[in-house]
Amino acid sequence: MEATAPAAWSTARSAVLVGAVWGATNALLRRAQPRDDDAREAHQRKRRRRRRARPLPLRDDERRRRWWAPPADVCAAVRSPAWLAAWAANQAGSAVFYYTLRSSDLSLAVPVTQASTLAFTAVTARALGEPGAGSPLAWLGIALVGAGVVLMTVGAAT
Repeated sequence: MEATAPAAWSTARSAVLVGAVWGATNALLRRAQPRDDDAREAHQRKRRRRRRARPLPLRDDERRRRWWAPPADVCAAVRSPAWLAAWAANQAGSAVFYYTLRSSDLSLAVPVTQASTLAFTAVTARALGEPGAGSPLAWLGIALVGAGVVLMTVGAAT
C-alpha cells in the first residue's frame, strides 16, 4: 500500500511515539531488573529453611542452581513494582504499535519505530546515568539512522 502525504506523517508520528515508549522502558526495565544475586540468595535462604523442615535428597548444588536461576529471576522481577510499571508501559507501547501497523504502511512504520527506539533508549540510558551510554560514535550512528528515517518518510510522503 502506497502511503499518502498525511498518512505517511501520521504513521511516522505514531511510530516515533511507540519508539519513545519502548526506548524509555528498555532503559527503565534494565535499571529496575533485580540483580541475579539477590534472587538467587533469596532462593538459597528459602531452600535452607525447607531443608531444616525435611531433608532433600543429595544432589549437585550447581545443577540445582542452574535449574532455578531463570524462574528465580522472573519471580524477583515480577515482585518489583518499578519493573512491573515499566513492563506495563512497554506493553502499552506494543498495543499502540499493533494499532499503527493495522492502519499504516509496514515498510514505513517498522523502520521508524526501530530507529526511534534506538535513539530513545540511548537518551534514557544517558539520563539514568548508565555506564557507557551515549558514546560519540553511538550518537553519530543514531544521527545517521535518524537522517535515513527522515529521508524515507519524506520519500513516502511525496
